[in-house]
Amino acid sequence: MFRILFSLFTLFIPVSAFAQGTYNLIAPIGSLTSAPLSLKDYLEGAFQTVIGIAGILAVLMLVICGIKLMGTGSVAAKSEAKQCIWNAIFGLLLAIGSWILLNTINPLLLNNDAKITIQSPVTTSPTAVPTGSEPVPTVPGWYFRYKDGGGDIKNSSRFDAANPCIAVKNEQEKTSPGSVQKNAQGQECFEVRAVAVSGTEASVRNSLCGNDSCVSNSSTNIYVNAAACASVGSKGCTNVGGLPGSAVSVIQSLQSTCGCKVVVTGGTEYWLHKSHQANKPIFDLRKSTAVDNAIKSADPSSRRASFMNYEWLYNNFWFTDEGDHWHVCEVGTGPTYCRPK
Repeated sequence: MFRILFSLFTLFIPVSAFAQGTYNLIAPIGSLTSAPLSLKDYLEGAFQTVIGIAGILAVLMLVICGIKLMGTGSVAAKSEAKQCIWNAIFGLLLAIGSWILLNTINPLLLNNDAKITIQSPVTTSPTAVPTGSEPVPTVPGWYFRYKDGGGDIKNSSRFDAANPCIAVKNEQEKTSPGSVQKNAQGQECFEVRAVAVSGTEASVRNSLCGNDSCVSNSSTNIYVNAAACASVGSKGCTNVGGLPGSAVSVIQSLQSTCGCKVVVTGGTEYWLHKSHQANKPIFDLRKSTAVDNAIKSADPSSRRASFMNYEWLYNNFWFTDEGDHWHVCEVGTGPTYCRPK
């Protein structure tokens, strides 16, 4: 009888039908009509109906088994009839006990005031990626940066000298007061300098941070995480000698854009990296919140899957997120993840 009751109760629960929160009965069940029902009303009516059926079945079994007990003379048949009676009593007690148990745990479960809320699937809209600022120019010349009507920071046209840059910058300030922006060094008109291609270790470090050591993070905005390697095969060191000028320029541009510390963690020490080598614009940078935001906001639409995670395009360089650092390569330098957009 227990199996029968359980089957009846499960048949009464069309779970998928409540995806929209209501259900129309095909036929009345007990006191339930065919009107649209909430899950609360449906479960309440189904439970009461099952309890009622359990009582009817128990009484019916008691009558049938009682007739068998009185109408047979066989000892075995009487024993079977008694067992039948006990089973009916047990089923009735089980049904009543379930009601008592639910009422003890929480009377609201059996009350018309029970509140069962159907949660709609939570849908989230993709967070809009801000367009952000234009990357700082890498072509040698003089520039200033200004905020346009949409709030994005743009680069001015290129100027050959400081004076024309200052003149146009002043006109921009008159036309739109407060729009001209200062760079990380506090300059409004600033110069982007040419960098020698594939310089020596000392010259590249000097170009990056203004001194031949370039390992201090206290007085410079760009630095290398370790001293140069003493020899091929050395570990715990970083070489930047042989980095092309385009690589040095994009590092400087990134620092000007984010106004933060930019740390080179991998360069031309090819024995420590699979794809790095001298005269190739491939290097690694340390991740930070400011650096990450500057890279991702420069060209949000460029985001694509890479060999590790995702990569973003910044100033003609692909920046691949490798978890603890950025792997950087110039577009078209060889590996498939450096292919053009």
